[in-house]
Amino acid sequence: MGRVGDSAFLLTTLARRGLLRPGSPVRVVRQFDELRRWGFGLAGELRQAAARDPGRIAVIDESGSTTYAQLLDRSQRLARVLDVAAGDRVGLLCRNSTAMIETLIAATIAGADPVLLNTGLSGPQLAAVAHDQG
Repeated sequence: MGRVGDSAFLLTTLARRGLLRPGSPVRVVRQFDELRRWGFGLAGELRQAAARDPGRIAVIDESGSTTYAQLLDRSQRLARVLDVAAGDRVGLLCRNSTAMIETLIAATIAGADPVLLNTGLSGPQLAAVAHDQG
């Protein structure tokens, strides 16, 4: 893609993430700062959303609703206690829930590479995926 195509893609991406919406200048600066520091990965996306709209609902599941600020706080606390190092692979085998999202983000904050495992896998299939993913 050429320079014009790259610019259009970037503007489209920024617009989809709410970065081009009017907002509190302080929050918009924090939002861009988080993206600059963390990039467009899971940790950066959550941090920019929490900087922009901390009280906005991020996830709703059977246990209730969770704001961006709460999701970031819980993910950061979990990342501090995970026994993983940057570059480690972490398998996640759980049903869709806020806890799964928090764990996924915590692993990326810790620098690990999360591997999502399907809860429908049989024992031998799970062992094969674990072996293949290291």
